[in-house]
Amino acid sequence: MTIGGKLNLEGGQQDFNVTIKAPDSALPGSVAWTLPDTVGTAGQVLKTDGAGNLSWITPSVGPTTGLIALGSFFSDIYVSTDKTIFSTQAFPGVWYGICASSDGTKLAAVNIQSQKVYISDGGGPWTVTSSPSHGYKDIACSSDRSKIVAVAYNSNSIVISDNSGETWTEYNIPQESGFFSVCCSADGTKIAAGALGSGSIWLSTDSGLTWQEALVPQVTWYGIACSADGAILAAIENQNIWLSTDGGATWTQAVLPTSQPWRDITCSADGTKIFACGDVNTTLISGDGGVTWTQAPYAGFTIACNPSGQVVVVAHFNSLAYVSSDAGNNWTQITNEASWISSVVVGY
Repeated sequence: MTIGGKLNLEGGQQDFNVTIKAPDSALPGSVAWTLPDTVGTAGQVLKTDGAGNLSWITPSVGPTTGLIALGSFFSDIYVSTDKTIFSTQAFPGVWYGICASSDGTKLAAVNIQSQKVYISDGGGPWTVTSSPSHGYKDIACSSDRSKIVAVAYNSNSIVISDNSGETWTEYNIPQESGFFSVCCSADGTKIAAGALGSGSIWLSTDSGLTWQEALVPQVTWYGIACSADGAILAAIENQNIWLSTDGGATWTQAVLPTSQPWRDITCSADGTKIFACGDVNTTLISGDGGVTWTQAPYAGFTIACNPSGQVVVVAHFNSLAYVSSDAGNNWTQITNEASWISSVVVGY
């Protein structure tokens, strides 16, 4: 029976009721939900199509296979395939940037100490490429890692390989003295590079053949990320996050719930999930492309997520690292031997 907007269900022969209550605020109109004609299976939940029809679905729990790699400052690269146990790969160095194919099977990393780009296939040994020698600060790659882009803090060159590191081409940006961050689209054709000092963001839509300066503040761009199609961009400079939804043609400053120096930023392949980490025990999380933000109490020097944005890892110079398998809602501390974590990549 119904009483005052409530549906009361009496419990069999027991003296109790189960109540379903209508919302207090007014709905646009009357609502009727039609239950499915089956009982469903264990673990399934009801999903609505928005028109009142309910169906049973099995909720996604995120990918269960893949790879997390942590790059260390003056130590090794540590790799885990279960988000728990990490093994040492590569060799001691200053690993400031790591990227991976979307499935995590192919990796590339920059070692600022040896001034070279390295690659690893299928979890195998790391090999040095014929990349020009620079003090590389960041690296990005296409979804299959066939195209690799690297930038250095001590060079105005943007270094690109279109054959998995076999050969390289340098593109000079004479207006800049060095770069701090880089990202690229899934096919590697769209590239965005953030300069340092009184620098800008430089954009290419033709795999680096030509470059255009974005209309952004002249600062150090500590981190930059883009969607798989390169249309959505998110970049950090000091205490601000800037967003673009048109491939970098125009930019807007995000309204953030807190202010502090931001150190790195990453986003999902569709650009809806954005994660940024800062110095003062804060990781920012957005599920709507940067319109609104929530906070997690973890400081970070580096952050990365997988293409779906479900698996996220934030890590700090102090060797603390945390992983979330549900887009930042819940976090677990990662036990690892990496000291002074300076870079991270997630491939799931």
